[in-house]
Amino acid sequence: MDDGILKINLFKIKNTKSNLIKKIEINNGKVLLTIDLPSNHQFANSIREEIKEKIETLWDVKEVIIEFID
Repeated sequence: MDDGILKINLFKIKNTKSNLIKKIEINNGKVLLTIDLPSNHQFANSIREEIKEKIETLWDVKEVIIEFID
């Protein structure tokens, strides 16, 4: 699988001013992102949905997992 397009999109998300994404793992179409926010943060659900919306639509992505640091 060519992860090039996926890595470019994840790089764009990771390099926002907020620096919330602490870890990105890509393995056989499975993308794991670790976010430096507690899961009960007021914007956690919005962030999760925004990331999934941008990443899940890529053709080589089978699953997106968002983990929050509690």
